[in-house]
Order: sequence, then C-alpha cells, then structure tokens
Amino acid sequence: AGRPEFCAASAANLSFVPDASYDHAVSFAVMMYISDTTVACTIAAELLRIVKPGGKIFIGQANDPEMGSLRPPNSPSQGYWEVPRWFWYKFAYERGLKLRVLSAEEVYSKRLF
Repeated sequence: AGRPEFCAASAANLSFVPDASYDHAVSFAVMMYISDTTVACTIAAELLRIVKPGGKIFIGQANDPEMGSLRPPNSPSQGYWEVPRWFWYKFAYERGLKLRVLSAEEVYSKRLF
C-alpha cells in the first residue's frame, strides 16, 4: 500500500479513476451546487462506476429540507438548487439499484457503513 492520494476534480468527470475501484463513495454538499438533473445524473453515474459491485454510495445534501431543524436559528438554506427526491428514485429504478433515502435523524444518529 502506497501513500494516500488527494486530488481535486470535477465530480462529473472521474475518468482518471478506474471502474470498480472503491468499496464506498461519498458526495456531501455537492449536489446543492448542481444546476439540473442532467448534471446530477452524470455525477451519480460516475460515483456508481467507480464503486465495486455491492459497494455503497452516500450522497448527502446540506440543504436537505429534513435537516432544517438541525440548523441554527435564522440560518435558512442559501437558496441553492436542490436535486428533487424523485430524481434519486428514478435514477435507482432505471439502473436496478437498491435505494435507501435516510432522514436527517438516521444520518446523524447511526453509523451508515
């Protein structure tokens, strides 16, 4: 095992990462900056491509409406676009994937992996 690597790249183009390279992939506070579902689909497909069969992908949004009660008072979402939940169901269904949408309480109170 060599040294860990760090790189900054577009989430929509992870072509430098070989297929099925990782057990898990995490994308947090990324989708809230995405302009539409076409780009969100590209990013999600890239995450799916780099994860090994049977692996898990966690996609979290800091502006998820369910997280509102966890934010400090008077700090609403900054108006970022939000990938609608129906998109994730459609994405998973079209690819035969198992999808689990977690509530904010589940995310913050349990170990996910």
